[in-house]
Amino acid sequence: MDEIVKIAAQSATKQAVTAFQVLMAGGRQKVSPKTSSAGLKHGISRKDEIYNKLVENFFNARNLDFPRASSETDGGYFAQVLCNALWYITNQHSTINEASLRKKTVLPIPKIFSDYDGYNEVKRKRLKSCQLSASDLDRHAQALYSLLMKPVVNSSIQWKQGAEDIKQLADCLLAYKEHLVVQNEITQANQSQLCPV
Repeated sequence: MDEIVKIAAQSATKQAVTAFQVLMAGGRQKVSPKTSSAGLKHGISRKDEIYNKLVENFFNARNLDFPRASSETDGGYFAQVLCNALWYITNQHSTINEASLRKKTVLPIPKIFSDYDGYNEVKRKRLKSCQLSASDLDRHAQALYSLLMKPVVNSSIQWKQGAEDIKQLADCLLAYKEHLVVQNEITQANQSQLCPV
């Protein structure tokens, strides 16, 4: 009889969940994807497709969750800042990556974000592709760096890796911004010369 009670007690101990685990499980929440877009009657926009892909592949699949009290605000903010940066460079991945092959100071797009290319179909819309602006690249990079200051990025091992990926994207944007500034200075210096270069 003692042996049966001992086995049952060991089994219950293995399956027991501590109060801390219960509180932590109830205290974290994943980011919610968007179900509709402003200005559209049905479906979501291409930019919101990037947002939802980020939510699924970058945040939820990697267990980058947020405290329940701030999951809608902080989680949505993190995803939107990343989405805005990736939307801005969505048609420029090859331009940045080719520049990184020629110049050592330019960094390529991090591999984890390489699937976010080609979402803004400018050819189908019959629009010209927008050129990257140094000030806009700097603005997006600074917004990404500001995410790294949030306390949640130090909350788990998964978040430390997620923060590193966000930092690499910000570094990439900042490096390409510096490349554009240097190229602009060279062009202006060449144009100010009296004889052709």
